[in-house]
This record gives sequence, structure tokens and C-alpha cells, in this order.
Amino acid sequence: MDPSTASIDSASFTRRQLAAVLPYLLFLCAIALALLWFVNHETKRFSDTQKSLAGSVGAGVVYNLARIVSQKRKALENLVLHERELLQTVLHNPDDAAANEALKQEIHRLMPDLFGFALADGEGLPIIADKGTLGPKCLDAVALFALDPDMSSE
Repeated sequence: MDPSTASIDSASFTRRQLAAVLPYLLFLCAIALALLWFVNHETKRFSDTQKSLAGSVGAGVVYNLARIVSQKRKALENLVLHERELLQTVLHNPDDAAANEALKQEIHRLMPDLFGFALADGEGLPIIADKGTLGPKCLDAVALFALDPDMSSE
């Protein structure tokens, strides 16, 4: 076999092989592109769903907290309406152990899940506190509320 003929046969054989393999390679590239698009699309859809879900959960939490705070506020309003005499006794005589204990029992009856409370004067200074369960930040919030009730939500 002539060396020049062998290189021509080899080149044409490689072209024939390439021509036979090329459609499969193009098909595999098309599948890879379709898979990449699908993964990208599903990842974006999943991310958008998670963001929407997080927003819904956040709104639900805020709604439930607002409802709980509203219920606690109503319980306190009822306490003030129905136990005005007891509150006046405690305010005027904070050392009256019987009145303090009666008030604590009434508060815990109205709000059994309560873990601590304080009764403060108009300047936010605590008159009585429930066994020291309120920390300095809570007492600061009470003082802030006494100064400006509109600022108490901050």
C-alpha cells in the first residue's frame, strides 16, 4: 500500500467516523442543555416557592402574636376593671403581703402561662415584681411605656 494512499484512506475513515458520531454528539449536547435548563428552572421555582412560603409563615407568626398580645391586653383590662380595689390597695400599700399575694393569684389565674409580672407606678418604677423574674430590659420597657405608651412597641 502506498503511504500517500494510506493517509487519504485514514483521513476519509476519520471523517466517516466523525460523520457517524456527530449526530450522537449533537444529541448528547442537546440533552445536556435541556437538563441544565430544567435544573436551573426547577431551582429558581423552588427558591421562589421557599421565599413565598417564608413570607406566608412570617405573616402568620405576626398575626398570631398580635392575637396573643390582644388577648393578654383584654385580660389585663378585665383585671383592672374587676380588681380595681385590690390594685388600689397594692398601689397605696406595697408592703401589704396579703394584698400582694391576692393580686399575684388573680394575675396568674387570668394568665396561667405568665412567667412574671411587675406592677409599676406612673413613672414606670416597679412597686411590686413577681419574685424577681423580670430582668432589667423588661423593667426598662415598663419605664418606657410609662413615659410614652406609643413608644412601647419598639
